[in-house]
Amino acid sequence: MTMAPPPPSITAISTDGSLLAVHTPSTTLISTSTKKRLVIRCYDASLSYGAVRFTLSTNMDTTTKGGGEHENDASLSSSLVKQLLFISSSTSSKEAKAKAPPSHLCAMTSQNQILVWDLNRGVLIHTIEPFLPKDGKRMTLHSIASSSSSKEEEEEGGASLYALITRKDKVIMYEYSIEHGKLVRKIKSGSLEDDDDDDDEDAMGKKATYLGVAVGTSSLTHNTIYAVRHADHIRLMDHVGNKLKKLSLSLDDDEEEEGDKRGHGANSGNTPVIVQFSHDGKLLIASYSSTSLVLFNVEKEKQCGIIQLSDTQHSDISTFIQNVDILLDTTTTTKMKSETDNDDDDDDEAYTVVLTSSNGIAQLYQTTLSTLKKKKKKKKKKQICATTICTFKSSSEWMNIGRIHFHSVKSDTKLVVTLVPHGS
Repeated sequence: MTMAPPPPSITAISTDGSLLAVHTPSTTLISTSTKKRLVIRCYDASLSYGAVRFTLSTNMDTTTKGGGEHENDASLSSSLVKQLLFISSSTSSKEAKAKAPPSHLCAMTSQNQILVWDLNRGVLIHTIEPFLPKDGKRMTLHSIASSSSSKEEEEEGGASLYALITRKDKVIMYEYSIEHGKLVRKIKSGSLEDDDDDDDEDAMGKKATYLGVAVGTSSLTHNTIYAVRHADHIRLMDHVGNKLKKLSLSLDDDEEEEGDKRGHGANSGNTPVIVQFSHDGKLLIASYSSTSLVLFNVEKEKQCGIIQLSDTQHSDISTFIQNVDILLDTTTTTKMKSETDNDDDDDDEAYTVVLTSSNGIAQLYQTTLSTLKKKKKKKKKKQICATTICTFKSSSEWMNIGRIHFHSVKSDTKLVVTLVPHGS
């Protein structure tokens, strides 16, 4: 019998590129069967061979499960951590915040908790557990995010943590103060019933596994903008929570054939749901399936197409896209605008996207903001919108690529590669 591959390491990189956080599932077990030791190691990412700067840890009791309505218990046997997120304290400008050192590290756990460490003191300062107000039952956590910068944060003087939660069939985004760990506000983010599918309990649970959230800054208003991924669409909202647009995950405006809907397969339980804005807020990338991503031009609120891992990369059915990093390619953008003699054409803006898959392979793509044209009805084909530049694979038989991202200072010429041992 073929054994399932071990879960990959969960990683996060700080916005200034100074720290890399790594949680390795195989290092969490301790002697008792009901307790696990959660360990997160933070490395100096500014060095070629980054040394461990510090280690964050805590004990977790796994006898009491998360209790969320759509919780997938399989995650308890694989990894205590579902997502890691660095947060930097608010500064006076977007550029300054991008270069600011991280002040906090957040870990969303399989126990429906968010753990918050103060990196200046190295201590766990908050354990956030969303509960239903009446019966005390925990609601299900699906994703966490923070904004790169916004007018609201600058005015309020504090960074925010956003948590995407389901309460029965309702999808809600909770905004927390990272300094105090207190709930600031709730933002209604649609319903699982909005997705075109059966509304029985099993269907609700399945649709909940496609949920993900990203927080960015609008390139038009410079206010916070939210993107919430549902099973068949992305809900785009402004800084006060008003719905701006419902972006379809279908590949065009025509009715799709049965079996090709929504990229159902975006999440099989432990597969991360990717939703991410580019730093300038103009490009949005989201999971289309476990091995492909759909791209949107945010300003035009239209699709650009998809990025698809090659067949040689995902021959293993368990392979999925684990991490994404996006870079505005200023050199190519300038060249394209000079060739078209149109400095105002935002479709000419070029981006470089790097993907890291769970099988330790990374691939570099180039894409633009050009949107899809509506076509006459005919047999559907996935419309690839990116050119493959190169593929990266570890030369060591003992190591895999755990994450690859753009260098914080020399992003146009350098990539930072994190190698992790096989089986960890």
